[in-house]
Amino acid sequence: MASSAVIGSGLIIHETSDGFNRMGCCLDGIMVAEKEDEEKAEEAVAGAPPPPARRTDESTSSSSITVDPTTLGEKEEAQLKEAIKKTMLDEKGQDKGYFTIGEVTSLLTMLPHTNWTESKVDRVIQEWYDKGRLMERQEIGKYTPV
Repeated sequence: MASSAVIGSGLIIHETSDGFNRMGCCLDGIMVAEKEDEEKAEEAVAGAPPPPARRTDESTSSSSITVDPTTLGEKEEAQLKEAIKKTMLDEKGQDKGYFTIGEVTSLLTMLPHTNWTESKVDRVIQEWYDKGRLMERQEIGKYTPV
């Protein structure tokens, strides 16, 4: 019975019915090299460099999860405070007395040349809430600075 295993990027180990392993490197579907000796196949696999880490945009993959640092520099803290001030104003420039996380997130993530992401804004707002710097109004999801 023949079986195959793909190791890393394009390295193929194929076990044949005669008990030997064949190793080949496949680039764009073209077999480049083949070794029939089982020992040579094992040596090549053992000496091969580890495959490069792959990045993926799938949210379910643990390798794609990046954690934004929540410690803010002076510039980021000033940006957040300014975003809160702006989002507390209505269309006429009157203080509405609250802001929502969505409003602040929209404003901060649109700023050019910054590292704001939705998850970072959420974490910082939660930290500020936990530390007593923000207070949630009776209406759920509406916050005010303390």
